[in-house]
Amino acid sequence: MKNDTLSAWKCLVAVLALAALIALPFAPQAIADGPGDQITDASHNPGNHGNNGGDDDSDSDDDSDDDSDGKGPGGNGAPGKAGSLIKWDQRTFTVFEPNGDATLSVERAKGDDGEVVVDYWTEDGSATDGEDYTGISGTLTWPDGNDDRQVLTLPILDDDEFEVRETVELYLEVVSGDAQLHPGHGFAILQIIDASDDNKDGEDDDPTDPGEVEFDDAVFQVLEDGLEAEITVKRKGGSFGAVSVDYSTADGSAVDGEDYEATAGTLSWADGEDGKQTFLIPVFEDDLEEGNENVLLELANPTGDLEISEDEGAAELHILDNDGDTSACASDDDTMCLAGDRFMIEVDWRANGKSGFGTVEEISDDSGLVWFFRKGNKELLIKVLDACDTFEAYWVFFAATTNVDFTVKVTDTETGLVKEYSNTGGNAADPVQDTFTFECSA
Repeated sequence: MKNDTLSAWKCLVAVLALAALIALPFAPQAIADGPGDQITDASHNPGNHGNNGGDDDSDSDDDSDDDSDGKGPGGNGAPGKAGSLIKWDQRTFTVFEPNGDATLSVERAKGDDGEVVVDYWTEDGSATDGEDYTGISGTLTWPDGNDDRQVLTLPILDDDEFEVRETVELYLEVVSGDAQLHPGHGFAILQIIDASDDNKDGEDDDPTDPGEVEFDDAVFQVLEDGLEAEITVKRKGGSFGAVSVDYSTADGSAVDGEDYEATAGTLSWADGEDGKQTFLIPVFEDDLEEGNENVLLELANPTGDLEISEDEGAAELHILDNDGDTSACASDDDTMCLAGDRFMIEVDWRANGKSGFGTVEEISDDSGLVWFFRKGNKELLIKVLDACDTFEAYWVFFAATTNVDFTVKVTDTETGLVKEYSNTGGNAADPVQDTFTFECSA
């Protein structure tokens, strides 16, 4: 009965969201047919940077005022002063290989006194400079009184080899000025996702015999609470013969030894056995307000003619920050307060070499709209619904009519729990129905 009621609720909310979107005076907007398409909507004017086309002086990032040295790679670039914070605006950027370029942005937050000079550069993760991307390096300068975002373009090279996912490491170092690196965002990762059909010599997967193996989900999540994340891998499409596959973790924006414990091993299935097996990843607690972090998960070295799924042979573990802002939510142009002002909603975007914060419009206690480039062109409808009486959770829903690179950040100001939902540029945004992350009581 509970499942039937849940389904009915979901259907009702989906219908209401669709009706609200259709009723809005949307301007025509191009939706990409695939990851290789570029944004063609005329309203996406590179000259329109953020709210009302002007400079955005608000600070809706997830920063804390922690003056400690940055953690992990790239975390030692600060002169040690207590001025503004320099940060990548995302811990993990994502780009599809056929798109050609990745747009990266760097922020100066928590102050704009004095000139600040920062070096940036890229290094190989699992991707190779000259084969998978073209490395960049240089210097960014913020004059006294300036805290505008600065945008970098990283060329991505399309090849004929199917590689699922590769990574590029992104570094910052403060050279001069009264500033330091943000403790959680001074280092970042770019994921290059292969969205091509360059697979296993062009042959189709064989759905019979030993079958194939894959992660049970593309994204797993766990609260940053010092416990463990359970990761599920399944064998499907066949069970002939004894088979095995290796699993491993790698740093994304999370750092081994500080945010989680690196884990590797082998999963095995007997002849005639299929279904799911699991492994655990220890997760560590800290007191840094650093947003969500991710761990990269990989499968490799299958035996017994077992195949690794093209689509789900790699996955991510998202470690949700529980050190978010617990002060009272205050609405402004960039911040939406929903569900009795308990939930703080912020959105940032990146497109056409620009970036900015979404302008919000609250339409009820539980719903609001967001636009990026002009007021008449709404991009998202967001809801936070109180389902505590029946389902013991708050539900986060949003639908987007855009193919822009954006991130929606939802902070539960009662518990400090933060979750970020992202869309990769060039990809038509999928709707979100999160009915389990945010519990009702602290």
